[in-house]
Amino acid sequence: MKKKLLALVLSAVMVFSMTACSSKSAEESTTTATPTEVAAEDAAATQAPGTSVVTLDKSWPTEKVLIGFECFDTTDDQFLAIQKYYEYLEQYFNFDVMYSESIASAEDELKFIENCASAGAKAVIGYYNVSGAEAVQLCADKGMYYWGGADKAIIYDKFADNEYYLGGYDGGNADYDSGYAMAKALIDQGCEKLVYTSGGRDFGIDFFIDRSEGFYAAVEEAKASNPNIEVIYDVSGWPGTDAFTADQTKVCDMEFDGLACSTTAAVWFQPLSTVGKINTVKMATMGSVGDLYKDFVEGGIVTALVYENEEVQFGGAIPAILNAVAGNGDANRNGGKAANYKVDRWIVTSADQYNAIYDKHSAGEYFVTAEEVAKCIVNFNPEASYATFEEVYSAKTLAAAVGQ
Repeated sequence: MKKKLLALVLSAVMVFSMTACSSKSAEESTTTATPTEVAAEDAAATQAPGTSVVTLDKSWPTEKVLIGFECFDTTDDQFLAIQKYYEYLEQYFNFDVMYSESIASAEDELKFIENCASAGAKAVIGYYNVSGAEAVQLCADKGMYYWGGADKAIIYDKFADNEYYLGGYDGGNADYDSGYAMAKALIDQGCEKLVYTSGGRDFGIDFFIDRSEGFYAAVEEAKASNPNIEVIYDVSGWPGTDAFTADQTKVCDMEFDGLACSTTAAVWFQPLSTVGKINTVKMATMGSVGDLYKDFVEGGIVTALVYENEEVQFGGAIPAILNAVAGNGDANRNGGKAANYKVDRWIVTSADQYNAIYDKHSAGEYFVTAEEVAKCIVNFNPEASYATFEEVYSAKTLAAAVGQ
Protein backbone atom coordinates (compact mmCIF):
# COMPACT_ATOMS: atom_id res chain seq x y z
CA MET A 1 0.00 0.00 0.00
CA LYS A 2 1.61 3.16 -1.15
CA LYS A 3 -1.14 5.44 0.18
CA LYS A 4 -1.69 5.89 3.82
CA LEU A 5 -5.36 5.33 4.01
CA LEU A 6 -6.58 2.23 2.32
CA ALA A 7 -10.03 0.91 2.98
CA LEU A 8 -10.06 -2.72 2.14
CA VAL A 9 -12.72 -5.14 3.17
CA LEU A 10 -11.42 -8.63 3.62
CA SER A 11 -13.28 -11.66 4.90
CA ALA A 12 -12.26 -13.91 7.77
CA VAL A 13 -8.86 -15.40 7.78
CA MET A 14 -8.13 -18.96 7.23
CA VAL A 15 -9.13 -22.23 8.39
CA PHE A 16 -6.14 -24.21 7.26
CA SER A 17 -4.38 -25.49 4.21
CA MET A 18 -4.73 -28.96 2.83
CA THR A 19 -3.82 -30.99 -0.31
CA ALA A 20 -4.85 -34.00 -2.29
CA CYS A 21 -3.75 -36.09 -5.22
CA SER A 22 -5.03 -39.13 -6.99
CA SER A 23 -3.51 -42.07 -8.74
CA LYS A 24 -4.38 -44.30 -11.64
CA SER A 25 -5.81 -47.80 -11.37
CA ALA A 26 -3.43 -50.70 -11.83
CA GLU A 27 -3.40 -52.57 -15.10
CA GLU A 28 -2.54 -56.16 -16.02
CA SER A 29 -3.14 -57.39 -12.48
CA THR A 30 -5.61 -59.76 -10.93
CA THR A 31 -5.51 -57.86 -7.63
CA THR A 32 -6.25 -54.23 -6.81
CA ALA A 33 -3.11 -52.15 -6.41
CA THR A 34 -2.80 -49.45 -3.78
CA PRO A 35 -2.46 -45.80 -4.87
CA THR A 36 1.24 -45.85 -3.97
CA GLU A 37 1.91 -49.02 -5.97
CA VAL A 38 0.17 -47.62 -9.03
CA ALA A 39 1.91 -44.24 -8.79
CA ALA A 40 5.28 -45.95 -8.34
CA GLU A 41 4.74 -47.90 -11.55
CA ASP A 42 3.85 -44.68 -13.37
CA ALA A 43 6.94 -42.91 -12.04
CA ALA A 44 9.22 -45.81 -12.94
CA ALA A 45 7.91 -45.83 -16.48
CA THR A 46 8.98 -42.21 -17.01
CA GLN A 47 12.39 -42.42 -15.32
CA ALA A 48 15.53 -43.74 -16.95
CA PRO A 49 16.92 -46.96 -15.40
CA GLY A 50 19.43 -46.33 -12.65
CA THR A 51 18.59 -42.64 -12.22
CA SER A 52 16.89 -40.98 -9.27
CA VAL A 53 17.62 -37.31 -9.67
CA VAL A 54 15.94 -35.17 -12.34
CA THR A 55 16.52 -31.62 -13.52
CA LEU A 56 14.89 -28.65 -11.79
CA ASP A 57 13.61 -27.07 -15.01
CA LYS A 58 9.84 -27.74 -15.04
CA SER A 59 10.40 -30.95 -17.01
CA TRP A 60 9.27 -33.04 -14.04
CA PRO A 61 6.78 -34.51 -13.48
CA THR A 62 6.61 -35.58 -17.12
CA GLU A 63 2.83 -35.27 -17.02
CA LYS A 64 1.54 -32.02 -15.51
CA VAL A 65 -0.10 -32.49 -12.12
CA LEU A 66 -3.33 -30.57 -11.53
CA ILE A 67 -3.99 -29.51 -7.92
CA GLY A 68 -7.20 -28.03 -6.54
CA PHE A 69 -7.07 -25.21 -3.98
CA GLU A 70 -9.97 -24.27 -1.70
CA CYS A 71 -10.24 -20.58 -0.83
CA PHE A 72 -12.66 -18.61 1.35
CA ASP A 73 -11.97 -15.21 -0.24
CA THR A 74 -10.17 -14.75 -3.55
CA THR A 75 -9.47 -11.08 -2.74
CA ASP A 76 -7.75 -11.89 0.56
CA ASP A 77 -4.20 -10.61 0.88
CA GLN A 78 -2.87 -13.91 2.19
CA PHE A 79 -4.52 -15.92 -0.58
CA LEU A 80 -2.97 -13.67 -3.22
CA ALA A 81 0.46 -14.11 -1.59
CA ILE A 82 0.10 -17.91 -1.65
CA GLN A 83 -1.01 -17.79 -5.27
CA LYS A 84 2.07 -15.76 -6.17
CA TYR A 85 4.37 -18.23 -4.41
CA TYR A 86 2.82 -21.17 -6.23
CA GLU A 87 3.33 -19.33 -9.51
CA TYR A 88 7.00 -19.04 -8.55
CA LEU A 89 7.21 -22.80 -7.94
CA GLU A 90 5.42 -23.52 -11.23
CA GLN A 91 8.52 -22.19 -12.99
CA TYR A 92 10.46 -25.19 -11.65
CA PHE A 93 7.94 -28.03 -11.25
CA ASN A 94 5.35 -29.22 -13.76
CA PHE A 95 2.10 -28.59 -11.90
CA ASP A 96 -0.89 -26.30 -12.19
CA VAL A 97 -3.37 -25.08 -9.59
CA MET A 98 -7.14 -24.94 -10.01
CA TYR A 99 -8.41 -22.28 -7.59
CA SER A 100 -11.93 -22.21 -6.23
CA GLU A 101 -14.15 -19.17 -6.15
CA SER A 102 -14.78 -17.76 -2.68
CA ILE A 103 -16.33 -20.68 -0.78
CA ALA A 104 -19.28 -19.66 1.38
CA SER A 105 -20.66 -23.01 2.54
CA ALA A 106 -19.99 -26.72 2.94
CA GLU A 107 -22.07 -27.25 -0.19
CA ASP A 108 -19.74 -24.94 -2.14
CA GLU A 109 -16.70 -26.76 -0.82
CA LEU A 110 -17.91 -30.26 -1.70
CA LYS A 111 -19.05 -29.09 -5.13
CA PHE A 112 -15.58 -27.68 -5.79
CA ILE A 113 -13.99 -31.00 -4.82
CA GLU A 114 -16.33 -32.76 -7.24
CA ASN A 115 -15.29 -30.30 -9.95
CA CYS A 116 -11.62 -30.97 -9.21
CA ALA A 117 -12.16 -34.69 -9.65
CA SER A 118 -13.99 -34.12 -12.93
CA ALA A 119 -11.12 -31.92 -14.16
CA GLY A 120 -8.57 -34.65 -13.45
CA ALA A 121 -6.97 -33.12 -10.37
CA LYS A 122 -4.66 -35.38 -8.40
CA ALA A 123 -4.97 -33.45 -5.15
CA VAL A 124 -6.83 -30.77 -3.22
CA ILE A 125 -5.22 -28.24 -0.88
CA GLY A 126 -7.75 -27.36 1.78
CA TYR A 127 -6.58 -23.84 2.55
CA TYR A 128 -10.18 -23.38 3.67
CA ASN A 129 -12.18 -26.22 5.17
CA VAL A 130 -15.77 -25.71 6.24
CA SER A 131 -17.06 -29.29 6.02
CA GLY A 132 -14.34 -30.85 8.17
CA ALA A 133 -13.70 -34.56 7.69
CA GLU A 134 -16.34 -34.77 4.96
CA ALA A 135 -14.08 -32.92 2.53
CA VAL A 136 -11.18 -35.29 3.19
CA GLN A 137 -13.41 -38.34 2.79
CA LEU A 138 -14.79 -37.07 -0.50
CA CYS A 139 -11.27 -36.58 -1.85
CA ALA A 140 -10.32 -40.12 -0.84
CA ASP A 141 -13.50 -41.48 -2.41
CA LYS A 142 -12.61 -39.68 -5.63
CA GLY A 143 -9.03 -41.01 -5.59
CA MET A 144 -7.49 -37.60 -4.81
CA TYR A 145 -4.97 -36.77 -2.11
CA TYR A 146 -5.76 -34.15 0.53
CA TRP A 147 -3.25 -31.94 2.34
CA GLY A 148 -3.83 -29.92 5.50
CA GLY A 149 -5.67 -29.87 8.81
CA ALA A 150 -2.94 -31.73 10.68
CA ASP A 151 -3.63 -29.67 13.80
CA LYS A 152 -7.36 -30.46 13.74
CA ALA A 153 -8.08 -33.67 15.65
CA ILE A 154 -11.41 -34.17 13.89
CA ILE A 155 -9.46 -34.56 10.64
CA TYR A 156 -6.04 -35.86 11.61
CA ASP A 157 -7.13 -38.52 14.08
CA LYS A 158 -9.62 -39.97 11.63
CA PHE A 159 -7.41 -39.99 8.53
CA ALA A 160 -3.81 -40.23 9.77
CA ASP A 161 -3.52 -43.79 8.45
CA ASN A 162 -5.37 -43.13 5.19
CA GLU A 163 -2.99 -43.11 2.24
CA TYR A 164 -4.96 -40.38 0.50
CA TYR A 165 -4.58 -38.05 3.46
CA LEU A 166 -1.18 -36.33 3.42
CA GLY A 167 -1.53 -34.33 6.63
CA GLY A 168 0.36 -31.05 6.65
CA TYR A 169 1.92 -28.66 9.12
CA ASP A 170 0.81 -28.66 12.74
CA GLY A 171 0.49 -25.19 14.21
CA GLY A 172 -0.30 -26.54 17.67
CA ASN A 173 -2.41 -23.98 19.56
CA ALA A 174 -1.67 -21.38 16.90
CA ASP A 175 -4.99 -19.58 17.00
CA TYR A 176 -5.12 -19.36 20.79
CA ASP A 177 -1.52 -18.17 20.75
CA SER A 178 -2.33 -15.62 18.03
CA GLY A 179 -5.10 -14.06 20.08
CA TYR A 180 -2.91 -14.05 23.16
CA ALA A 181 -0.02 -12.44 21.26
CA MET A 182 -2.22 -9.65 19.89
CA ALA A 183 -3.51 -8.74 23.35
CA LYS A 184 -0.06 -8.92 24.92
CA ALA A 185 1.48 -6.72 22.21
CA LEU A 186 -1.11 -4.00 22.79
CA ILE A 187 -0.81 -4.20 26.57
CA ASP A 188 2.98 -4.09 26.36
CA GLN A 189 2.57 -0.89 24.33
CA GLY A 190 0.67 0.63 27.26
CA CYS A 191 -2.86 0.21 25.91
CA GLU A 192 -5.61 -0.07 28.52
CA LYS A 193 -8.93 0.48 26.73
CA LEU A 194 -9.20 -2.31 24.18
CA VAL A 195 -11.56 -3.22 21.37
CA TYR A 196 -11.60 -6.76 19.96
CA THR A 197 -13.04 -7.87 16.62
CA SER A 198 -13.99 -11.51 17.06
CA GLY A 199 -14.86 -12.48 13.49
CA GLY A 200 -16.77 -15.76 13.30
CA ARG A 201 -16.51 -16.64 16.99
CA ASP A 202 -20.23 -16.17 17.63
CA PHE A 203 -21.01 -18.34 14.60
CA GLY A 204 -19.16 -21.27 16.16
CA ILE A 205 -16.08 -21.23 13.92
CA ASP A 206 -13.37 -23.00 15.89
CA PHE A 207 -10.32 -20.94 15.04
CA PHE A 208 -12.10 -17.67 15.82
CA ILE A 209 -13.20 -19.14 19.14
CA ASP A 210 -9.60 -20.12 19.91
CA ARG A 211 -8.28 -16.67 19.02
CA SER A 212 -10.86 -15.02 21.23
CA GLU A 213 -10.03 -17.28 24.15
CA GLY A 214 -6.34 -16.46 23.81
CA PHE A 215 -7.01 -12.74 23.61
CA TYR A 216 -9.22 -12.62 26.69
CA ALA A 217 -6.85 -14.88 28.64
CA ALA A 218 -4.02 -12.39 28.10
CA VAL A 219 -6.28 -9.51 29.16
CA GLU A 220 -7.26 -11.29 32.37
CA GLU A 221 -3.62 -12.03 33.18
CA ALA A 222 -2.68 -8.38 32.66
CA LYS A 223 -5.47 -7.17 34.93
CA ALA A 224 -3.69 -8.74 37.88
CA SER A 225 -1.01 -6.04 37.68
CA ASN A 226 -3.07 -3.29 36.04
CA PRO A 227 -6.81 -3.30 36.86
CA ASN A 228 -7.37 -0.40 34.44
CA ILE A 229 -7.02 -2.75 31.47
CA GLU A 230 -10.40 -3.70 30.00
CA VAL A 231 -12.12 -4.68 26.78
CA ILE A 232 -14.66 -1.93 26.22
CA TYR A 233 -16.29 -3.42 23.12
CA ASP A 234 -16.36 -6.67 21.15
CA VAL A 235 -17.23 -6.42 17.45
CA SER A 236 -18.60 -9.69 16.09
CA GLY A 237 -19.06 -10.83 12.52
CA TRP A 238 -17.68 -10.00 9.12
CA PRO A 239 -16.41 -6.72 7.73
CA GLY A 240 -18.78 -5.34 5.13
CA THR A 241 -21.98 -6.53 6.78
CA ASP A 242 -24.54 -4.07 8.14
CA ALA A 243 -24.09 -5.33 11.70
CA PHE A 244 -20.31 -4.95 11.56
CA THR A 245 -20.55 -1.46 10.07
CA ALA A 246 -23.01 -0.38 12.78
CA ASP A 247 -20.70 -1.66 15.52
CA GLN A 248 -17.70 -0.05 13.85
CA THR A 249 -19.46 3.33 13.78
CA LYS A 250 -20.30 2.98 17.47
CA VAL A 251 -16.70 2.07 18.35
CA CYS A 252 -15.29 5.04 16.46
CA ASP A 253 -17.19 7.33 18.83
CA MET A 254 -15.64 5.65 21.88
CA GLU A 255 -12.40 6.45 23.66
CA PHE A 256 -9.98 3.56 23.28
CA ASP A 257 -6.29 3.08 22.61
CA GLY A 258 -5.91 -0.51 21.43
CA LEU A 259 -7.62 -2.53 18.68
CA ALA A 260 -7.06 -6.27 18.04
CA CYS A 261 -8.45 -7.81 14.85
CA SER A 262 -9.02 -11.53 14.39
CA THR A 263 -9.76 -10.83 10.72
CA THR A 264 -8.02 -7.72 9.36
CA ALA A 265 -7.22 -4.26 10.66
CA ALA A 266 -7.32 -2.79 7.16
CA VAL A 267 -11.07 -2.15 7.34
CA TRP A 268 -10.45 0.22 10.27
CA PHE A 269 -7.91 2.53 8.64
CA GLN A 270 -10.37 4.83 6.89
CA PRO A 271 -13.04 4.99 9.65
CA LEU A 272 -10.44 5.79 12.31
CA SER A 273 -8.85 8.39 10.06
CA THR A 274 -12.23 10.03 9.47
CA VAL A 275 -12.74 10.55 13.22
CA GLY A 276 -9.14 11.65 13.77
CA LYS A 277 -8.01 8.58 15.74
CA ILE A 278 -5.74 6.83 13.25
CA ASN A 279 -2.61 8.03 15.07
CA THR A 280 -3.90 7.46 18.62
CA VAL A 281 -5.05 3.82 18.41
CA LYS A 282 -2.51 1.00 18.35
CA MET A 283 -3.50 -2.05 16.32
CA ALA A 284 -2.67 -5.75 16.36
CA THR A 285 -3.99 -7.95 13.58
CA MET A 286 -3.90 -11.17 11.64
CA GLY A 287 -2.44 -10.43 8.22
CA SER A 288 0.18 -10.83 5.53
CA VAL A 289 3.36 -8.91 4.85
CA GLY A 290 2.86 -6.77 1.76
CA ASP A 291 1.88 -3.29 0.64
CA LEU A 292 -1.34 -3.33 2.69
CA TYR A 293 0.23 -2.82 6.11
CA LYS A 294 3.66 -1.48 5.26
CA ASP A 295 3.14 2.23 5.97
CA PHE A 296 1.09 1.51 9.08
CA VAL A 297 3.76 -0.75 10.54
CA GLU A 298 6.47 1.78 9.77
CA GLY A 299 4.31 4.52 11.31
CA GLY A 300 3.86 2.58 14.55
CA ILE A 301 0.10 2.23 14.08
CA VAL A 302 0.09 -1.54 13.50
CA THR A 303 2.37 -2.74 16.29
CA ALA A 304 1.85 -6.51 15.95
CA LEU A 305 1.00 -8.62 12.92
CA VAL A 306 0.36 -12.37 13.18
CA TYR A 307 1.68 -13.69 9.89
CA GLU A 308 1.28 -17.10 8.30
CA ASN A 309 4.23 -16.98 5.95
CA GLU A 310 3.02 -18.30 2.61
CA GLU A 311 6.04 -20.41 1.72
CA VAL A 312 6.61 -21.85 5.19
CA GLN A 313 2.99 -22.52 6.14
CA PHE A 314 1.56 -23.55 2.79
CA GLY A 315 4.50 -24.33 0.51
CA GLY A 316 4.95 -27.84 1.93
CA ALA A 317 1.79 -28.94 0.16
CA ILE A 318 3.56 -29.01 -3.20
CA PRO A 319 6.41 -31.47 -2.47
CA ALA A 320 4.04 -33.67 -0.46
CA ILE A 321 1.61 -33.93 -3.35
CA LEU A 322 4.29 -34.45 -5.99
CA ASN A 323 5.88 -37.20 -3.90
CA ALA A 324 2.55 -38.96 -3.50
CA VAL A 325 1.66 -38.75 -7.18
CA ALA A 326 5.10 -40.13 -8.09
CA GLY A 327 4.64 -43.12 -5.80
CA ASN A 328 6.94 -41.82 -3.08
CA GLY A 329 4.31 -40.91 -0.51
CA ASP A 330 6.19 -42.72 2.26
CA ALA A 331 8.71 -39.87 2.25
CA ASN A 332 5.95 -37.57 3.51
CA ARG A 333 4.85 -39.75 6.39
CA ASN A 334 5.80 -39.73 10.05
CA GLY A 335 6.14 -43.31 11.24
CA GLY A 336 3.64 -44.39 8.63
CA LYS A 337 1.14 -41.69 9.55
CA ALA A 338 0.26 -38.49 7.71
CA ALA A 339 2.61 -35.53 8.15
CA ASN A 340 2.21 -33.24 11.16
CA TYR A 341 5.48 -31.32 11.31
CA LYS A 342 5.51 -28.24 13.51
CA VAL A 343 5.41 -24.79 11.95
CA ASP A 344 5.04 -21.57 13.93
CA ARG A 345 3.25 -18.42 12.89
CA TRP A 346 5.47 -15.37 12.76
CA ILE A 347 4.58 -12.61 15.22
CA VAL A 348 5.96 -9.49 13.55
CA THR A 349 6.39 -6.69 16.10
CA SER A 350 8.80 -4.26 14.45
CA ALA A 351 9.24 -2.39 11.20
CA ASP A 352 12.67 -3.99 10.82
CA GLN A 353 11.17 -7.48 10.85
CA TYR A 354 8.37 -6.46 8.51
CA ASN A 355 10.71 -4.84 6.01
CA ALA A 356 13.13 -7.77 6.02
CA ILE A 357 10.29 -9.99 4.86
CA TYR A 358 8.81 -7.38 2.54
CA ASP A 359 12.12 -6.62 0.83
CA LYS A 360 12.91 -10.28 0.22
CA HIS A 361 9.53 -10.98 -1.35
CA SER A 362 9.66 -7.75 -3.37
CA ALA A 363 12.91 -8.99 -4.89
CA GLY A 364 11.14 -12.17 -6.04
CA GLU A 365 12.91 -14.24 -3.39
CA TYR A 366 11.45 -16.60 -0.80
CA PHE A 367 12.42 -18.07 2.54
CA VAL A 368 11.77 -21.52 1.07
CA THR A 369 13.31 -21.65 -2.39
CA ALA A 370 12.50 -24.02 -5.23
CA GLU A 371 15.81 -25.76 -4.50
CA GLU A 372 14.73 -26.37 -0.91
CA VAL A 373 11.37 -27.68 -2.07
CA ALA A 374 13.23 -30.07 -4.37
CA LYS A 375 15.16 -31.40 -1.36
CA CYS A 376 11.85 -32.77 -0.06
CA ILE A 377 11.04 -34.60 -3.32
CA VAL A 378 12.46 -38.09 -3.81
CA ASN A 379 12.88 -37.70 -7.57
CA PHE A 380 15.29 -34.82 -6.92
CA ASN A 381 16.75 -36.08 -3.66
CA PRO A 382 16.67 -39.87 -3.15
CA GLU A 383 17.35 -39.34 0.56
CA ALA A 384 14.27 -37.17 1.07
CA SER A 385 12.19 -38.18 4.08
CA TYR A 386 9.84 -36.79 6.70
CA ALA A 387 12.92 -35.44 8.48
CA THR A 388 13.67 -33.37 5.38
CA PHE A 389 10.29 -31.65 5.66
CA GLU A 390 11.12 -30.80 9.27
CA GLU A 391 14.53 -29.46 8.27
CA VAL A 392 13.09 -27.28 5.50
CA TYR A 393 9.83 -26.07 7.07
CA SER A 394 9.90 -26.50 10.86
CA ALA A 395 13.27 -24.75 11.10
CA LYS A 396 11.94 -21.60 9.42
CA THR A 397 11.02 -19.53 12.48
CA LEU A 398 10.83 -15.75 12.29
CA ALA A 399 14.13 -15.40 14.16
CA ALA A 400 15.86 -17.87 11.85
CA ALA A 401 14.44 -16.21 8.75
CA VAL A 402 15.21 -12.57 9.44
CA GLY A 403 18.00 -12.94 12.00
CA GLN A 404 16.23 -10.85 14.65
